[in-house]
Amino acid sequence: MLSKLVVFVALVQLSQIRADFPGYRLNRTVSAIKKSVEPCDGLGHYSTCTSCDTVQVCLGTEVTSRHCGSLSPDKPYCNNGQCSGVPTFEGACQPQPIWCSDEGFFPDPFVCQMFHYCQKGGFPSEVYQCPGDSVFNPDTLECRKRENDAQCMVINCKANEVFSKYGTSERFFGYCAMQVGYATAVRVFRCAEGTKFDGQKCVYDCKTEGRFADVRSQYIWYECVRNEAGQLESITNKCPWGRVVDINLGVCIPWNARAEVIQL
Repeated sequence: MLSKLVVFVALVQLSQIRADFPGYRLNRTVSAIKKSVEPCDGLGHYSTCTSCDTVQVCLGTEVTSRHCGSLSPDKPYCNNGQCSGVPTFEGACQPQPIWCSDEGFFPDPFVCQMFHYCQKGGFPSEVYQCPGDSVFNPDTLECRKRENDAQCMVINCKANEVFSKYGTSERFFGYCAMQVGYATAVRVFRCAEGTKFDGQKCVYDCKTEGRFADVRSQYIWYECVRNEAGQLESITNKCPWGRVVDINLGVCIPWNARAEVIQL
C-alpha cells in the first residue's frame, strides 16, 4: 500500500512538472525608459503616463507628476494613467533587462509574468514573458498556470534589509538599491547548487549530518550538525592557505599531496 502511495505522489509531481511550459522572448533592449509626454489640456482633472514608470497628474492649469515605485512598490509601472504591477510594452516602453549575475534563467524582480535568460554574468539579459495569466516558476524555470496569489513572486525590497527574498523561493534573492524608501534598481542573484537563501545569505542545505564538499571550491567544506532545537544547520569551513579539501578523509590536506595521489 505504501509503495502505491509513493508511486502516486511521484506521478502527481511529474504531472505538475510537465504542466509547465516555456515563455516567449520579447524584444531585447538596453535603454528601456524613454519619455512619451502627453501634455495636459489645462482644463480637466485626470492622469496620464509621461514614462513607463511615472504618472502625470493634470489639475486644470496645474501639472504634477508621481513616480509609481515611490507610491506603491508593488505597482512600479504606469499603465493607462494608473500605477500598475503589470507593464504595457507599447510605444517607447520596452521590456527592461536585468544585469546578469551569472549564466542561466532568472526571475524578473518586479513582474511575476516575466523572466530572463543570461548567457553569462556581467551583461544585460534576454527578456522573456509567460503567456496569458501564467507566471514564472522558479523551481522548473518555466511558466505555470497561476492558481493563487502566492505563485506571483516578486522581490519585495525593504529598507532595513541588505538582501531581500524572492517570494517563497530559497534559490533566488535580490539586492535592492534604495532611495527615499523605494527601490531604484534591483540585482537578482541565485544560490549555488546545494545551497539555499536563509534571508541573509546562501547556506549549505543540510539533508543529513556529516561533512560535505563545496561544488564550486576545493578550499571550502561544510559540516552539518544539529543545534539545540534538533534542527540541522551548516557550518562553513575554509582550508588554510596551501591546503585543499579531501572530503573522504574529512580534513584539509596539502594541495601537492592531492596531486601526488592523482599521479599515482
